Amino acid sequence: MDNTNKKNLKPLLSIKDLRTIFQTKIGEVVAVDGVNIDIQHGEILAVVGESGCGKSVLARSILRIVPYPGFISHGSIQLDGIDILNSHENVMNNIRGDLISMVFQEPMASLNPVLTVGDQISEILVEHRPKLTSNERRQKVLEMMHTVGIASPENRINAYPHQLSGGMRQRIMIAMALICGSTKLLIADEPTTSLDVTIQAQILDLFKKLQTAEDMSIMLITHDLGVVAEIADKVAVMYAGSIVEFSDKLTIFKKTSHPYTIGLLKSLPQKNNSSSKEPLYTIKGMVPSLSEVLPGCKFYSRCPHALEEVCLGQEPPFEEITPGHWVRCYRLNIVNEKELSDLALKL
Repeated sequence: MDNTNKKNLKPLLSIKDLRTIFQTKIGEVVAVDGVNIDIQHGEILAVVGESGCGKSVLARSILRIVPYPGFISHGSIQLDGIDILNSHENVMNNIRGDLISMVFQEPMASLNPVLTVGDQISEILVEHRPKLTSNERRQKVLEMMHTVGIASPENRINAYPHQLSGGMRQRIMIAMALICGSTKLLIADEPTTSLDVTIQAQILDLFKKLQTAEDMSIMLITHDLGVVAEIADKVAVMYAGSIVEFSDKLTIFKKTSHPYTIGLLKSLPQKNNSSSKEPLYTIKGMVPSLSEVLPGCKFYSRCPHALEEVCLGQEPPFEEITPGHWVRCYRLNIVNEKELSDLALKL
């Protein structure tokens, strides 16, 4: 999507130096470590990375629903001029589900099994639109169910979650998120992970249509780079609580610079080579525990280009290497040109 002609040049969401910590018996666990992100009006930002990188905690921090014993220790979050971190809880209750909505990863873990899906969507209106009559609420629920692609909503409104397919349940979650009709930012946390490929495509197509129709921004949390290629405008690559690379989608796929992002892209199946018996590339090691205090670069132990005398000590700064392309790495000039050329051919 071309956002160059957006009327409002200020970002919809601006996160500055955000730090979210969990106090545990073994000490502090830094789940989000100095994150800086802007999301523009009408933009889809994908936040990608392996499990354990802090993506979901970042999303919950935006909504101020970090579970105990976690808390936001530092930073700022501005939503269209609203100071999220310093807003009273009553104000936040109005913001959640109205201006900012979230679609969680597993619908069956979020939906109440003993209430009909219609009642659960309607509950949002009871909270945020109390002046509506019961008939008006029902009509709005039916309209939203139709909007998110549920056929014959009048036959589904009284269904219980277990009576619907996984794709239908995810559409119900999306309907709950957007029912107020005033959502500026939709946060979707791994919304297609548990769905088959055909349903995934339908849900992604639905997100794109709703984003255009509702004139909202989307923050999409995923580990699936195929999803990123399909829907995102901008991409933030997250590793061990920090953003290590940020740019537009084309730059991330064609001119990526951070060794971690390169590793993620190399892990994709090779195109036009389905008969190859060569195993998929894997990044060695695992994401470090967030309870570990890591001096210097957090990717050091897994990076093929790391040097102790260069990469340990201070964490690399987050620098803009070309306009709009930010990277956190000391070894950018060492990344092998052949490696990038081979990666471009693969993608």
